[in-house]
Amino acid sequence: MVARYSARLFRLGGYAFWTAAGAMLPLALDRLIVHPILNQYLGKELFGSFIWVLGIVNWFGSVAADGFAMLLLRDFVRQSVEAAGRMFRTAFTLTVVLSLLLIPVALLMSLGIADEMVLSNAWSLYLPLGVFAVLRGTSLLLVTNLRIKRRFRTIFGLRVVEAVVLLGNLVIAPTRSLWLIGIVYAASALFSMPIGAMTSVELRNRMGWLDPQWSRWLMAGWGAGALLNILNHSQLYLSRVVLGALSDVGEVAILYAGTAMGNLFVVPVTVLSTLVLSLLGGREEFVFKGRTRLLYVLTSYGIALSVAIASWFGGRWLVANRYPDLAPETLKFYHWIAIANGCVAVMILMRPVVVKYGRLSATMLIAFITLIVQIVALAVWVPIAQAEGAAIGLATALAVAAALWTGMALRLKPAEGDDDE
Repeated sequence: MVARYSARLFRLGGYAFWTAAGAMLPLALDRLIVHPILNQYLGKELFGSFIWVLGIVNWFGSVAADGFAMLLLRDFVRQSVEAAGRMFRTAFTLTVVLSLLLIPVALLMSLGIADEMVLSNAWSLYLPLGVFAVLRGTSLLLVTNLRIKRRFRTIFGLRVVEAVVLLGNLVIAPTRSLWLIGIVYAASALFSMPIGAMTSVELRNRMGWLDPQWSRWLMAGWGAGALLNILNHSQLYLSRVVLGALSDVGEVAILYAGTAMGNLFVVPVTVLSTLVLSLLGGREEFVFKGRTRLLYVLTSYGIALSVAIASWFGGRWLVANRYPDLAPETLKFYHWIAIANGCVAVMILMRPVVVKYGRLSATMLIAFITLIVQIVALAVWVPIAQAEGAAIGLATALAVAAALWTGMALRLKPAEGDDDE
């Protein structure tokens, strides 16, 4: 028994390592190296314009893929080989089609609230980054297939390719060409896709790329996952989008210097959350009760406090080191970002148990309430304090989210037939 659980923990530890490595590598290179260099050459206004549009494409670029990912993760392994192949190929086709429809709509709608600097560089910002969003969304569906098959080392290889290509912007940055910078981003998604495609045996069959039965089934369930994706990603991107719309893109750069550096300290918690969900996934009985529940909640808040403290000290140093021109303004309100990171950690650690034992409708309600709180807070504070106001609005919304997720976790009960004693 002990040997079996030890082997399982070792295996899950390996999954966590490769997942963490795959998540951290492109993120760290992009935020620690590429973006500071782009800011150095582009300047605050142009860099803020780039970050504003990148936030929009990241927000809506994964909607199509993530809407289907939830369905694939839940039902893919239950199908026969032939049915699973048709299911995945149909999801792949629908992801491409929906991305080509949704991303242009999102970008066109954003033109109505865009800053003058964004509008004056609209083609060079929107076109290559729009292509990047479509390719990135398709790549995410391939990653879902790899995750189902637990091909975490392959996912890491895919992320390595992305990271290496993104480093091409170190050569491009001195040209100050937004066209070339956007093309490098699109290439980072394009060049990594063959790795996912070659290892997805389902794509080798020429039949069933838009199976009518699977199309109806996938589209019937897609909306819930897509909406949840939009709501959850709003916590990451809404503050900069509203800031750029109500203030100016220079303020977006000031805010981003803090959030980009501070959020790096949250990534390990995300990996830990994935490991917790994997451990819970193999348990049929209700285990989140009694002392286990209390210990988990207290540990989660201890980790969250550690994240906030680490973000406060380490993040401030990173901002000063990587964004020396923006640091004097960013560090004036960086404490709000550190608080927000602690709240995010609580939310991330509560999520696995709520997803495992709670209802999807409850998670969507929490995400919706968080969105409303964030919109109201940003609408009040951004006109008053610009970038600092956006940070206050973000911290307020995430504090509410952390409280809601904790409350939901504490109220979880076993399903009928399970023993809570």
